[in-house]
Amino acid sequence: MIGDAYISGPAYMGSPAIIQTLGQFAGAIVSLTWKGIEFIDHFDHGRELQTSVHYGPIEEDEAGTQAGSQSQLLAFVHKRNVVITRTRPALYYGGGPSPDTTIWKRVQVGWGGFKNVIDYRTSVTVTSLHPQMAVEAPTAYMPGGFNEFFSFVHGKLRVIPAPHLCCSYSAFPLIIMNPTQRVAMGVVAAKRPTIYSVGLFNGVSKWGVTYMRGRTPPGVYSYDTKIVIGRFSFVEATMHRLELKLGVGVGTRSAAVTGRAGQPAARHGASAATRSATVTGRVGKSAAWSGASAATRSATVTVRAGQSAASRGTSAASRSAHHR
Repeated sequence: MIGDAYISGPAYMGSPAIIQTLGQFAGAIVSLTWKGIEFIDHFDHGRELQTSVHYGPIEEDEAGTQAGSQSQLLAFVHKRNVVITRTRPALYYGGGPSPDTTIWKRVQVGWGGFKNVIDYRTSVTVTSLHPQMAVEAPTAYMPGGFNEFFSFVHGKLRVIPAPHLCCSYSAFPLIIMNPTQRVAMGVVAAKRPTIYSVGLFNGVSKWGVTYMRGRTPPGVYSYDTKIVIGRFSFVEATMHRLELKLGVGVGTRSAAVTGRAGQPAARHGASAATRSATVTGRVGKSAAWSGASAATRSATVTVRAGQSAASRGTSAASRSAHHR
């Protein structure tokens, strides 16, 4: 089927990272394994590793996600360690593919001399004027064993208390760890996003890199995220080298933001300047749309608890365990 593929990079610590895409999910990433360990959950069309787009503060303003049940895969190319897709994302509430939005992505396993880094680049093409836009570029759902969360603050780790359902927020890059297997996934954006987020609910873990803007004229909006996998200590070391290579994290003054009052990771020497703050907001309305500062903006994350995204076509961006 068009959209079905495996790509892999150079061996890292004896094993390559292997990515699988499926046409059933419009070419979205349904699996990422290393040393036989699975990093991605793809139970339904709202999970995976993918991009989602919103044009307003509520679910009804959603443009969709790449893996949506009615998404259209417009182009698909893969070769060795690279996969490229172009998709018209699906509207979750049954309206079919978005009439004015396409999502392009290029994913490469192994980047910049790092064998354990995945280069995830995506562009959202918009052909209509919108009053606002939020893009998760990207978001991923992981098996529930990945249940310890950290902000990576200028080379130091800071614990993010495990969120009750979804979500906790950070101004800084993320590391999500499976403490049993001692493996982790790190996430750092080349251009600082509005907010990073993590969640843990219904047996899955979630993270997102969200960019928000106001008035959005027709155009192409591009994003660049690096994803790191491996043993926890090696992910931490690679994240530090990546920050230096990308020139991010230096001179940043905003505080880390979590869904609860933060707790310092004293054993990692987190500084007082990175103390956490609590983000609050109403279900179905993001603080960003009401003019909150960049450090406290949050993605729109609403979903009915216990309801499968497959039955609703829910997008990754709109899924959390808030009750409505």
